[in-house]
Amino acid sequence: GLLFDPPLSALTMTLHLGLKLVIGGTATALSPTFGFLLAFIPAAALLSFMVGREDFRWSRAILALLSSLALTYAMGFLHVALVFPDIAGPAFWLSTLLFLPGDILKGGLALILARRLRPFLMDPRT
Repeated sequence: GLLFDPPLSALTMTLHLGLKLVIGGTATALSPTFGFLLAFIPAAALLSFMVGREDFRWSRAILALLSSLALTYAMGFLHVALVFPDIAGPAFWLSTLLFLPGDILKGGLALILARRLRPFLMDPRT
């Protein structure tokens, strides 16, 4: 989402999910994490849309990162609550939220890397 436009960002995540489904089969679609995997598609497009293709601004990039994480977690939680109501208790929410600090840290590192790569990948004529 940080290096491509929204349609291409969504396409790359769709291909990622497709590969997981091919390799993992129906077990992937029947797992509690499937909602999170599915959320990567709109989250990547949202991130790309919010960051934009023009000049990179840290404030906009951080807001975009947090928004895409919120969308990912919301869709993941919704999937678990609807498909797996038996495990959708407080223990699940707390154990899943343990991943949030790491996700924010990885997102921050991705922002730094994308900031450095964008000049090499963005065509100034577009």
